[in-house]
Amino acid sequence: MPVSPNQGSTGGGDAVTLTGSHFTGTTAVHYGPRQATSFTVVNDTTTDTITPSGHGAVPVSVTTAGGTGVVGSFYYLPPPSFRIEPPPAGPVGGGNTVILTGIGLYTTSEVRFGTQAAAFTVDSDGRLTVTVPAAASAGPAGVTVTTRGGVAGGVT
Repeated sequence: MPVSPNQGSTGGGDAVTLTGSHFTGTTAVHYGPRQATSFTVVNDTTTDTITPSGHGAVPVSVTTAGGTGVVGSFYYLPPPSFRIEPPPAGPVGGGNTVILTGIGLYTTSEVRFGTQAAAFTVDSDGRLTVTVPAAASAGPAGVTVTTRGGVAGGVT
């Protein structure tokens, strides 16, 4: 894949590797109309970049003394949003299953209940099945979901 990963946060700051040819002498890398926050030419076929903020699908272009060429596309993903079904309560020992429903969940890489990581399965972009981890103590725990689009929380 010439742009890897090809998805990231609308806030930017994602590390992305570009592969192609003739990268030696690169003077600029753009994600749509915005210049990459930084870039490093690793060799003639590889350039490491940091994405700027952006929205939607954008072309990724590299500029050298020989001109500007598009090497691929990058897709900016909005942060996820979610809620818990059924109502959020369970034993301190964990082990119960809850369903998180919302949007932007397809690229989920982590679910946490407080500081505890939870096992999860991505069922679809709008649904995760989560096994609740054991809690350090009784009481409310904030739930966060991390995706390529960012981190969502605010659910207890």
